[in-house]
Formats: sequence, C-alpha cells, structure tokens
Amino acid sequence: MATSGVGLLDFVTFTEALVWLRDNNFISFRNGCFFLTTATFDINERKIRSLQARKKLLELRTLLDFCKNLSWVRGVAVTGSVGVGQADADDDVDLLVVTSKNRLWITRVVLIVFAEILGKHRSRTGSSENEWCFNLWLESDKLSVHPASRSIYTAYEVIQAKWLLDKDSIQNWFYFSNMWVRKILPNSQINVSNKSLRHQPFSQNIFFDFLDLLSYLFQRIYMNSHITRERVSLSAAFFHPRDTKGIIFQRWKTSLSPKATVLVTGVFDVLHHEHLHFLRASRSLGGKLVVGIESDKRVRRIKGKDRPINKSSERRKRLEELDFIDSVIVLPEKFSQPIDHLHLLQSIKPSILAVSSHTPHLDEKRRLMAKIGGVVRVVLEQNPAISTTKLIARKEMNVKKRN
Repeated sequence: MATSGVGLLDFVTFTEALVWLRDNNFISFRNGCFFLTTATFDINERKIRSLQARKKLLELRTLLDFCKNLSWVRGVAVTGSVGVGQADADDDVDLLVVTSKNRLWITRVVLIVFAEILGKHRSRTGSSENEWCFNLWLESDKLSVHPASRSIYTAYEVIQAKWLLDKDSIQNWFYFSNMWVRKILPNSQINVSNKSLRHQPFSQNIFFDFLDLLSYLFQRIYMNSHITRERVSLSAAFFHPRDTKGIIFQRWKTSLSPKATVLVTGVFDVLHHEHLHFLRASRSLGGKLVVGIESDKRVRRIKGKDRPINKSSERRKRLEELDFIDSVIVLPEKFSQPIDHLHLLQSIKPSILAVSSHTPHLDEKRRLMAKIGGVVRVVLEQNPAISTTKLIARKEMNVKKRN
C-alpha cells in the first residue's frame, strides 16, 4: 500500500508540474498531447507513422519464429525508423542480427535465402515496401561499437534498437559492451547488472568454422565489385551504402542555421491571425523568409470562380508590408506538377520548406526538398474553425442577415 501511495503522490505532483508549465507557456497542449512551445511537428502524422511501425513489427513474426529455431541466431533487433516507432508506409525494416561465434556468414546465407523465399529480402535497388534489410551483423563476442565509430548518432542507434529476440541475455550483453553511451547520453537507461548477464554458450565445430570462413570469402568476393560504404570482417558486417549519419547531421545543421532560407507557399487571400501565426513561426526557423503566392488564375481553378477576393498584386503588397518577410513572389500559372515545384525549389534553394499540418502531398514535398538538400518542417497545427473560405462564408451570411 505504501508503494502505491507514493506512486499516486508522484503522479499528482507530475500532473501539477505539467499544468504549471502549460499555464506559464513553457509547454502547450494540443490534440491530447503536451508539446514544447517551439515544437513544429504534426502529432497526427506521428500517430499514423506509429501505426505503420507497429504493423511492420507484426509482419516480422515469421522471421522471428524461424530464428528461434535456428541455434546460430542469438538475438534480433529492429533499428531505424521502425525501431523508434515512426515509419512511413514504404519504409523497409532495418535489422540487427547477433549470431554465435564463427557463424555470422553461414547465418547470413540462411536468413537471406529464407527472406528471398518469402519475397521480403531487400535488394540493392530496394524498390518494394516492407522489405527486410539485414544491414547490421555482429557475433556474440564482438558487440561493442568500435571507438572510431562512436558518436551521438551511434549512441542513439544503440539505445533505440528494439530487441525482438533475446537468447542468453544478448540484449544485456549488448548494452554492457556499449556503456560508453552513458558518456554521450548520460540519461540513457542502459544500466546493466552483472547478475543479469548469463553465460553465452559457444560450441566449437571445426567443420562449421571452416564453412563460415568459406562463406565469408565467397560473399566478400561478390561484394568487392559494388562495395561502397559497407564495412565487413569475419565477426561483423555493416551494410549502410547510404550515408544516413551524414544526411541527418546535415539536416540538423540546415534546420538550425540562422542563415537558412525558409520558403512558404499559399494563397494568402484574406490575411487572418492564423496566417500571421504560420508566417511568424516559419520565419523563426531561419534567417530569410520567402513567400510564394498562388497566381490569380491558379486560385480560380483551385478555389472557384469567385476567388481570389484580392488580386495577386494586392496580396503581394500586404505581405510585403510585414517587416519579417524578406521576399514575396507570385508563383507561375503552370504550377501543378512535381517538376514545376522542383524548378521553383532549384531556383530559390530554400533550406526549409515550412508547411501547416493540413498541407497536401506532404511525402512528395519531402522527396523534392531532399533532392536539393533541404527539409520540410510542419510549423502549425490546422485550426479547422479558421480559414479564408470560412471567414468569407461568415461575412456573406452576416450580410444576408442584415438585408
């Protein structure tokens, strides 16, 4: 009873602290979740990605059942977007496989053949969704990340791995072998007691030892013709042809740069406070804000023949009067296809494309921004009660009532 009482008291104290932080504008509360006041992501999008990640985990059951019966496999963990529970529908599943000593390369052949039979093995082109990407391989006595590879990126990789199969305390051994993470991320929960570490069995067999060596040699010869960033040895293999770490660091640098150019696009027909909130939030992301407004012809096609209320020259003038906007341009009348959007991005070269949570074709915009080395940032949650269309409708209704 005493324990439950303390737990209840802690919960009440925690709740009161959250309310105080909210009331003093340190955090905000939207869509049932607490956020930092500077948070710019879309909670609805995160929920969808969370559901996608869980779906992909369920699809691994066949592989895990097979690995349970394969004595050479000591552990399986999911990394990447699925590991952190935030995956897009077309993301593949990145896997870390731990094998017994001197069994890595035989095991790799077995699991790849198994995945090929099921049609789940990710090819080098990686053209299908929900494929299994066996990109990290370690033997059970070589679990520590090499000192030359230790960074904040790999530290997060260690603690974010989601272990789905754990034989003989491999997960604990993995954490115990990488306690260096605590120096970079001191709040990470990877404390492991020696008492939780069971002995890892090792059965020496000269025939299978030789077969593993032979498998390594054949696979290495095959890889030599197209190896890029991959690192392989007898006891470890890292298949990361794409410089994910470099891409992420560049995005961090881009998004934090005070000189970054931020681009927003829209109609901005009748300026209201949600527009201003969106534009100010966008401006806070970088050192320069460029606003692209839709042409009158495009607005009529999208919104109807009675729109826009204000012509592009008037809309442009009102935006230019806002002292935090650096440049306003009128978008081309032909602006419907991805190639048109790409041409605009290539001419402006924004580091960040700022959007609101209800923007359409978000995945396509991310893809286009990635082509020029930029990122998409959601800076405003949609307020369904406020829009130019609804404001016009209310005004017309009031006029009818007066008449």
